[in-house]
Amino acid sequence: EKAAQRLSAEDFEHLEQLQRESERSVAIEDMQGFTAAEIGLHSLILSSAKNARLLKMIESIKDLTYTERMMAVRSGDDMQKEFSLQNVRKAVEEHRRIVDALRGRNSREAGEAMRQHIRAVQGRLLQFLDLPEAEAD
Repeated sequence: EKAAQRLSAEDFEHLEQLQRESERSVAIEDMQGFTAAEIGLHSLILSSAKNARLLKMIESIKDLTYTERMMAVRSGDDMQKEFSLQNVRKAVEEHRRIVDALRGRNSREAGEAMRQHIRAVQGRLLQFLDLPEAEAD
């Protein structure tokens, strides 16, 4: 919500660039490209909020968020790969809603879009953990 009012014109350009890179990466199934763009997008929004408490909290769970990202884009058997692609496609759509709300400087909408994204990521992570393990040969 705070970032919506604090992002500069250059920040918006950078957000849009990161969003386009994320979309392009997913289209060609480049999960490393997607991950780099996603981290950049989240970092830019977070730093723009200028909220020291939030920054400390995010820093304290950095290992957990890294693990979640790696699980979300993990390749494995066909079912896991398709699940991962569905996850990142949904994340890209969620990011688009966040970026659009930020560009419109709509704090309430941006905050709600981010909360929905966080809840959706949590749900997808729990679903991923329920996927059956690939059987060993």
